[in-house]
Amino acid sequence: AAEVTELHMAKQKVEESEKRFRNSVEQAPLGIAVFRGPEFIAEMANSNYLLLIDRSEQEFLGKSLFKSLPEITELVEPIFNEVVGTGEAFYAAELPAKLKRHGIIEQAYFNLVYHPLKEENGEINAIMVVATEVTNHVKAKHLLEENEERLNIVINASELGIWEYDVKTQTTSTSKRCQEIFGVLGETYHANTSILNSFHPEDMHIREKAFKKAYATGIMHYELR
Repeated sequence: AAEVTELHMAKQKVEESEKRFRNSVEQAPLGIAVFRGPEFIAEMANSNYLLLIDRSEQEFLGKSLFKSLPEITELVEPIFNEVVGTGEAFYAAELPAKLKRHGIIEQAYFNLVYHPLKEENGEINAIMVVATEVTNHVKAKHLLEENEERLNIVINASELGIWEYDVKTQTTSTSKRCQEIFGVLGETYHANTSILNSFHPEDMHIREKAFKKAYATGIMHYELR
């Protein structure tokens, strides 16, 4: 006979610690997964990660990442190999990736961290992935950029003058056409008085009234000589 109480207690502590870790991962508001071995077998994936990739536990766990998601192999495999080879984590913001979700290939964007997991001897045999989808944010940003580009085309074509007035600093930023209109060429950013001096003094009360209304309604419109 041999007493193994200490070994048994240590084993229980390890199991309890692993259980707490898995519970924390499952409740995390991010997609988290762990891939182990040279084939990058999916050892763990919380519900948020499975939701991101549109896979069930049965379809994903215990299988190689690149067999479960073959469409990302070309993009992700070199990154995984680099993380294992260098031992350094990989960070990516708004990384574009094409995923097969809901039966179709979709263009999506993710904020990602690929972090190496090391054994006591320093050997890396697993990678933890933390992912957040930002597709809607990126698409909205792209749409805004496209709309701004279209607006600039319209403004340039119609020869409209554009100015921005900073209420705090009382300075004005102007477009080239606006400078031509008010006779302040070459001053892209200058004191607001340069513009005000161009107005007819008898019409200044119209401007002051329009500003008071704009602070209340958010709409600015007036005509001056």
